[in-house]
Amino acid sequence: IVGWIRPDFSEGSQELTIISKQDSFKIFLTKDSFTLQDGRTVTVPDHTMSLSLFDGEKWFTASGDTALTEDWYHIAAIVDGSEATLYLDGKVEGKLKLQKNFVDTKMSTSDKSIVVGAYSEHRMLPNQQGILVPDYRAFNHLAGLVSSIEVYGDAFTDRQISKLYVDDKNIYKKDDTLNSGSITQKSPALSEDDCLDLAVESGLQGKLTETTTLV
Repeated sequence: IVGWIRPDFSEGSQELTIISKQDSFKIFLTKDSFTLQDGRTVTVPDHTMSLSLFDGEKWFTASGDTALTEDWYHIAAIVDGSEATLYLDGKVEGKLKLQKNFVDTKMSTSDKSIVVGAYSEHRMLPNQQGILVPDYRAFNHLAGLVSSIEVYGDAFTDRQISKLYVDDKNIYKKDDTLNSGSITQKSPALSEDDCLDLAVESGLQGKLTETTTLV
């Protein structure tokens, strides 16, 4: 998973979700942390990025220690079967050793949708008559801009991730206001054939795993 973000820490949830899939994975920013000072709870800006993976029973998380500002950043997450790696601006930001019983293919075989800008849950819950009905909820919304989120079926190397960052970093300059209308408008829903055509045009045939849902 690769892409670009420009967060707005003045708005949004405490946990700002960049991209996620229900009961599978999520990449998110933590807005603030809390500490006790002189008997009072004090809010301390955190602004770090984390990757969490779900193994069917519990979540495992790798967190970075770089405090992000409200500039453009290249983000990436790779799961290769033995470990998960989180990247920020082409450099390793955190690693997570996967348990022996961890099934990394949950990220590609789950029938849930990939969601950009929030974490969503779609479950069957009983109504007042006790009948199970679909229940959809989205929360932990991201405030800011997101651009060029792409999902690949192959695990990239550190060098490949660095190259992706270097190739595009001049487009997403720090402290530079881009034409947000050209890169952040919500994409129309695409059919599977349209997605395949787009993948072929982008040189991603056989690598794009599924359609991205924007929130």
